[in-house]
Amino acid sequence: MKSNLILVLVTTLLVVMSLGQSAVAQDFDALLEAVDKIENNLKNLIKQEATIRGRQLAELKSAIAKNQKSAKGRVTGGVTEKQLADVIHELSVLHLQVVELEKYFEKNGTQFASLDNAGSHTAGRHKPAKTHQSNDKHSKTTINGKLYSHVFTNISNNEGSHSEFALSRAYLTVRSKISDYTSIRVTTDLKTIDEKYNIILKYAYFDWKPAFTKGIVGLRFGLQPTEYIDYMNKLWGRRYAAPTIGDLHHFLTSSDLGISTTVGFGPKSEFGFVKLALLNGTSYTHVQELNSRKDFSFVTLLTPFKASHNFKNSSLLMQFYTGTQNESLDDLVTTDTSVSPWDTTVTTVSGSDWKRQMISVGGALVWNHTLDLGFDLNFVTLGKGASKSSVKKQGLSFFGAYYLYRLSKNVILKNLAIIGRLDLYDPDTDKDNNSETLTVFGIESKPMYSFKMALNYRITSYQDDAKDTNSMLFLNTLFKF
Repeated sequence: MKSNLILVLVTTLLVVMSLGQSAVAQDFDALLEAVDKIENNLKNLIKQEATIRGRQLAELKSAIAKNQKSAKGRVTGGVTEKQLADVIHELSVLHLQVVELEKYFEKNGTQFASLDNAGSHTAGRHKPAKTHQSNDKHSKTTINGKLYSHVFTNISNNEGSHSEFALSRAYLTVRSKISDYTSIRVTTDLKTIDEKYNIILKYAYFDWKPAFTKGIVGLRFGLQPTEYIDYMNKLWGRRYAAPTIGDLHHFLTSSDLGISTTVGFGPKSEFGFVKLALLNGTSYTHVQELNSRKDFSFVTLLTPFKASHNFKNSSLLMQFYTGTQNESLDDLVTTDTSVSPWDTTVTTVSGSDWKRQMISVGGALVWNHTLDLGFDLNFVTLGKGASKSSVKKQGLSFFGAYYLYRLSKNVILKNLAIIGRLDLYDPDTDKDNNSETLTVFGIESKPMYSFKMALNYRITSYQDDAKDTNSMLFLNTLFKF
């Protein structure tokens, strides 16, 4: 049975890879090369136009300064007022054309240049979704979605081995731009809870970018993404196959209720941002707040190589998170009657006794749409009550991908990427023999924009020799619409 399922998984991947013979796949190399040329040509054209027009304007100003108007309204140098006005008008028209060209390049250039790895590094890579345009010139509503599914077989030599087909997640997102400065997002999440499919609210928030900040500062209120996990999933780029190590081991929830503000670095935040958030500290699957304490999150993203053509999508991400665990303090109060039934001692519990603190550092080095190398380091401290030692957890993850399309003209190979990931998880650093290691390696195929799949082999090994190593073969898929 296992061998048959493995054969089916491999055959399925080969069939999908053969879809690379479609027009999109066949022209992918040519498209990327053309995009690179377009990008360079646009930049050169902008520089040339700016230089030429700047020189002409300087010469014109010099000529005007040297000549004075005569009483008849003519310039003594032989240039009439009408001719002068015509030249100035032509320069203004050309200047506007250059400005529009710059705007077009900023809007579309990065989208073209990142088609090979859409959705893994920048927010501007999404294919335009279905749009409803209202009568208000500023209002626009888009609807899109994602489906995660998988097939796996447990090939370990243990009694718990099994196989399954499953729909992992299904997201439906509605975004509405109310004005140039305000927008709303609502996302539903279909996931398995208590062995049943449940549809719950993942995100529901309101964004406001005050006009006077010129897009540099943004405010967000509502059920919103936890910024570090959200952006780290983009750097990893394969959330459909597996969540990041912090999300996988529930260091933090991926969505929480609260308010946050973001300040960008540079025009349109192209060099990164810093985000401050005040959150409940609960989870979108359990939104009830059990104590009055609030959590504070500080996240910053740096993209120092934006000016580099080969490394412009590389970034560094850092997080400091502090707060309390979502525990009801009243439920933790105990009464000691060990002395006598009439002599009781009530234990005082404070939120600080159940603190939750997390420091994270992550990032990715992205080279020329060909090689990705990333890391995600997390250090967590959890309080366990009054006069008790805190538990310290640690999760270290390293991942990468090598894209083959630049190396081969073969129809099948050029749609493939070699992917790998190594997770080192320790649930209590003060205890020995309790850590585990997850190793993932495989191949990913992207025969079309709206579909990706990854055939990967996963090995989970344990420091405790009493636990058996777990080996599984997965076929993960992502559908976008």
